[in-house]
Amino acid sequence: MKTQSNQARNMILQDLRAHSKIWTSGYESVSSVVDYFVQVDEAHLLSEFSARLQDLAGECVVCDSEEDAYKHIAHIIEQKAVYVIEPELISACEKYAIPTELDDEFSKECRFALTGCDALSVRSASVVLASHTLQGRRTISAPEIHFVIAYENQIVADLPEALQQVSIADSSQITVITGPSRTADIEKTLVLGAHGPKRLCVCVIRNNE
Repeated sequence: MKTQSNQARNMILQDLRAHSKIWTSGYESVSSVVDYFVQVDEAHLLSEFSARLQDLAGECVVCDSEEDAYKHIAHIIEQKAVYVIEPELISACEKYAIPTELDDEFSKECRFALTGCDALSVRSASVVLASHTLQGRRTISAPEIHFVIAYENQIVADLPEALQQVSIADSSQITVITGPSRTADIEKTLVLGAHGPKRLCVCVIRNNE
């Protein structure tokens, strides 16, 4: 049996080697993304990100101030508690009278969670978060609605640029969130909230210039 297996393996390898030149004959190395992808308008990163996120069933709320961002969140949660573990966000929630909870048990049944982010990528309309920001994955996987507080100066054109904003040395993992959790495994029907939040709301606070 082993001899037959080796013979079959050798025949497959011979076929692969025989056709390898054909497969690679038309290949061109991509030296620049400019020629292969529609470029992001650098002058309108915020509007581009907002439009692309909405195309993915996400929400982008542009806020003129921190207060406006937290008022928007307060309006949606209607005095229910938000699961949040980042100290700066907890302080901001207290400032704007938003009930918070950081107990691990609460995270198992929470409806709302709030996080910051490390960067926003326009091309893929993605939120980039590192483990040093999250301190775990419950805030991005357990709730029904995930709120993100971001700032306009965190928006960059592409994912490689977004990853450069992350402190790799302080992070055991990096999470890239592109729209609400989704699946189309069952009868090719799109279902939101399959593996995590069914609603993603990114509140982008404009730069104070």
